[in-house]
Amino acid sequence: MKPIEDIKLCSVNNSLEAERIMMILKDNEIASFSKSGIMKVYGGNSAENDIYISSDDYQKALDVMREYNLEEKKVYDCSSKKAARSMLPRAFGIILLIVIVAVILVPIIFLFLPR
Repeated sequence: MKPIEDIKLCSVNNSLEAERIMMILKDNEIASFSKSGIMKVYGGNSAENDIYISSDDYQKALDVMREYNLEEKKVYDCSSKKAARSMLPRAFGIILLIVIVAVILVPIIFLFLPR
């Protein structure tokens, strides 16, 4: 018998939204819990809250999300390895690209401004 593992169902923007989704899951007999960033400890609310469920309940939870029109949330396809990766490296890459473009374009713009 394989052990039951917890998998990330989705990420939401604040703890109130996470609580709402977890209540909907509970009403549909799906156990869930959330993990949030460090800001919850200091500020009482976190910018991103991840909702986890049992891997056995994954398909049922997806059906509930669709039924309540919650599929626009960041729902993770846990059948692939890609879902296990954090979004942090992607965000870091985008920010780095913006900084590099700004560092290159700003001097060029000031070079061609009339004096």
